[in-house]
Amino acid sequence: MKWVWNYPNMKRPGVRAKLEELGPEKQVFILNSRRAVREFLDRLPN
Repeated sequence: MKWVWNYPNMKRPGVRAKLEELGPEKQVFILNSRRAVREFLDRLPN
């Protein structure tokens, strides 16, 4: 539980930095809410 609680402050910045290192050839989607996930999924082709 401690890891989940501390994730936003301790781990997230490192994960975001690694995602930034992927470069323009990789497409990264950051979905911050259930609504954002739902809207993203609705836009995907069937």
